[in-house]
Amino acid sequence: MTGLEVLWLFLAVVIIFIILSTDPKSASGDIGDNNSTVLFLSVTESQKFFRSFTWSLVLLFYIGTLLINGY
Repeated sequence: MTGLEVLWLFLAVVIIFIILSTDPKSASGDIGDNNSTVLFLSVTESQKFFRSFTWSLVLLFYIGTLLINGY
């Protein structure tokens, strides 16, 4: 197993872990009259980093897949 394949496998595990550890219920963008709405909106803002980080990892995973298949 080459270094690229090890990195590819590591990226796959990290992507799976991040996706399974995020709570889609807390990412609700519904605005209501409840005081808990502020809590949900702040969670949505804080999850923007994780979303962009996850998509970056997915892009690296895709590029790694192309490189592994090219060899």
